Amino acid sequence: MERKTHSRQSRWVGSSQFCNKNRKYLLQKQILKLRKILIHLQKKSEMKEELEERLVKKYPKFFEYLKDYKGPLIPIQFGFECGDGWYVLIDSLMESIYNHIESRKKHPHTQIKSKFWRAIMPRLHKSVRYSKKIYKLVNKIEKKLKKENIPAPYVDIIQVKEKFGGLRFYINGGDDYIYGMISLAEDMSYRTCEFCGSTKNIGQTSGWITTICKDCFDKGSRVNSKNWNPIDE
Repeated sequence: MERKTHSRQSRWVGSSQFCNKNRKYLLQKQILKLRKILIHLQKKSEMKEELEERLVKKYPKFFEYLKDYKGPLIPIQFGFECGDGWYVLIDSLMESIYNHIESRKKHPHTQIKSKFWRAIMPRLHKSVRYSKKIYKLVNKIEKKLKKENIPAPYVDIIQVKEKFGGLRFYINGGDDYIYGMISLAEDMSYRTCEFCGSTKNIGQTSGWITTICKDCFDKGSRVNSKNWNPIDE
């Protein structure tokens, strides 16, 4: 009778793989804790967990890729690295992106049609611009496009943070419209207090640049600077 000598080895291999997975998981947890401690020591902003969870529950599609993700740590896993004052701004941005993607799913050809009109109209003579021939041509192009499958854009949120006093919103995917929305929200963050969300009496601190209103600065809202300079309106 032959003895099965490989059974113990396979058990050891299985247990070692399980230990390695546990070690990786524990290391990732420790890294996350250290990151949060560093943010606190540097007096950097961090959104409340309640607000973060609200955004994740409201727009789960932007974070679905994390369920099956097994690679190295992604910045979004550390949370939203900015103050509570930008919550409304981020919420409005994510809502606009979500609505745009949903509208593209229902009407995938409208964006291409509008791009075509913007590209061709300035080049046409005034007498030809609104002629029946042009409309017939556009309708033919639209019918051909409808036969093709034009996928709606997807968005995976990679990182949301504060940098040099402004919002930074990094994604994978998207299209020109979505990147336009992001750039607008980032510009608006320079006129919005990062701590309370006010748009009145906004300024920036020197050194570690923070966009903050005068009231929050006087209260000492985790700002590592003694100088406050108003933004010219």
